Amino acid sequence: MSDACRIENSFGYFFESSRESRGGPYDADVFRGGRKKDLGELLYKFACHFEVRLRRINLKSATQNERNVVKITIEESIRSLKHQSTQLKQMQDTEPEDYHWEIIGNMVSSIAALLDLLETKG
Repeated sequence: MSDACRIENSFGYFFESSRESRGGPYDADVFRGGRKKDLGELLYKFACHFEVRLRRINLKSATQNERNVVKITIEESIRSLKHQSTQLKQMQDTEPEDYHWEIIGNMVSSIAALLDLLETKG
């Protein structure tokens, strides 16, 4: 059984949200319900916001080659996430209380923390 509120908080942190009310694409009920269509929409929004946050980072200390490798790797991951989100949005079944989303929530928190650091120090 996953902790839907913790996953919601992870995504809220990533999206830089100070939400006071419930609802929206990463509400805990989205994870409890497990509708793949909703999860696909969230994955797409995650990929889009990831692009936004990456644009804020200036890796001055990296060589041009290192910056190119990082840029290509992350851009390919974002394209893949968007493709996967499209596939998920077309599915009608559910994955309620799926532990995969708890793992993803932990990864999202880690990515958000790293982006916070890079955005301020980059």
